[in-house]
Amino acid sequence: MRTFCLALCLFMLTAMAMAEEPEYFDWRGQKLAGQGNYTGAIAYFDKALAQDPSNADVWIHKGDALAANKFYNESLVPYAKALNINRKKVAAWKGLANSYASLGNYEYASAALINATAIDPKNVANLNDAGYYLQIVGKFNQSLVYFDKVLEIEPENQDAIVRKGRSLIATGNVSEAAGLYDQLIVLDPKNKGAYNAKGLALEAEGKLQEARDNYYKALQIDPKYGAAKGNLVHVLLYLKMYEEAMKYLV
Repeated sequence: MRTFCLALCLFMLTAMAMAEEPEYFDWRGQKLAGQGNYTGAIAYFDKALAQDPSNADVWIHKGDALAANKFYNESLVPYAKALNINRKKVAAWKGLANSYASLGNYEYASAALINATAIDPKNVANLNDAGYYLQIVGKFNQSLVYFDKVLEIEPENQDAIVRKGRSLIATGNVSEAAGLYDQLIVLDPKNKGAYNAKGLALEAEGKLQEARDNYYKALQIDPKYGAAKGNLVHVLLYLKMYEEAMKYLV
């Protein structure tokens, strides 16, 4: 009986010791974060970091919890601390990018994703987003590099095709953009965005009637598609088709 009691006490002491380990606090924090309790999760991550401030993964988990709770500015600090410990943590670069993008700072967001893609050059989502953020800040030629990398890995990636087309139009390569949108329409004949984008490319070339026809096709797929409707009205007015334009202004 005495042996059993000693064994039980030893087990309880071991369990209590384990409960105080940073790994336990991190595990509890991740569990709470998964349940949407970000405030509780952050409290556990802080306990883990108080014992082991050199754990880059826990800093990332804290940053993720802060960002999920929409504390984007505050999330930048733990991501930066994680990177100070290990510059190769792709999740930290991605977290920084997401938070900067949520704050509207696409310059910094693109820089963070460029670092992430240098570490993991096959991550299609990061490559695509890097190109997109570069596009937003007007770095169209640089954005094409990232869209091309996506299409090398996934030649039929529709997001990359659409975004590459926009950058091509912005850099004056309108015919190439129209060809890309033709490719996209073949891949997905019901892609309203492809017809709208092709219309923009044709409009940039001065082919207004062909542009109009593509806007019509987009609206046949989705009559409430606002972007195509606005573009169609613009072209119809330019073509002096006022009565037709009024149908889409009502």
